[in-house]
Amino acid sequence: MNWEEGKKGFENYLKLEKSLSQNSVAAYVNDISKLISFLERNYSKVTPLKVKLINIF
Repeated sequence: MNWEEGKKGFENYLKLEKSLSQNSVAAYVNDISKLISFLERNYSKVTPLKVKLINIF
């Protein structure tokens, strides 16, 4: 999986599973795009498979 595939999958999840509005989906996708850009600039060896969400609650 590459970043674009992961982003598209997340976008589909937000639309289909969470039924978010078009504006909410666009905002989330924009934030993910910024995160991907940051990671590519600063941590080029990080791949989508290496990124893991940690439950902080």
